[in-house]
Amino acid sequence: SPLRNRICCRLGMSRSILPLVLAAVLSVVVGCGTGDPSTPVEQGQTLLRRGHYDDAITALDDAVRIDPSSTDAYLYRGRAYQCRNETGDLDAAIDDFTAAIELAPKNHEAYYSRALALRDRSEATDSKQDAQQSQADHAMARKFDPTLARGRLSDISTPPKTENDS
Repeated sequence: SPLRNRICCRLGMSRSILPLVLAAVLSVVVGCGTGDPSTPVEQGQTLLRRGHYDDAITALDDAVRIDPSSTDAYLYRGRAYQCRNETGDLDAAIDDFTAAIELAPKNHEAYYSRALALRDRSEATDSKQDAQQSQADHAMARKFDPTLARGRLSDISTPPKTENDS
């Protein structure tokens, strides 16, 4: 085909080798996503996605010990705490999101995550200060990523629905 001829010509190879090269590249690309997570942050992220919050927190504790400047370690550990939702977990999540913000002041995901955690805590404790900080974090998240202004961030200003709201 004309396209195959142009690709082969530009890469300096014969037309008969191109399918072998493409197959090799494809096998490498496909194989990349099948391995086990190699770093504690990747392990924690995988465990978090699977709902294994205690194990995720343990892996991310290791990640923070290894690299205390890892924004992702704090961000994912905070999310694991927030999802686990045991006594004291919201405070731990907010502390981790705050650490992530201190390390990466323009990280919209850290602001968004802290805003949600603060909103949840403000509802549980009726704290006006947490509610105000939640709104401020919402504004910062929008500032750093305006595409988040609609859709998923809009739920911060609207309390979550309860069974009675149906």
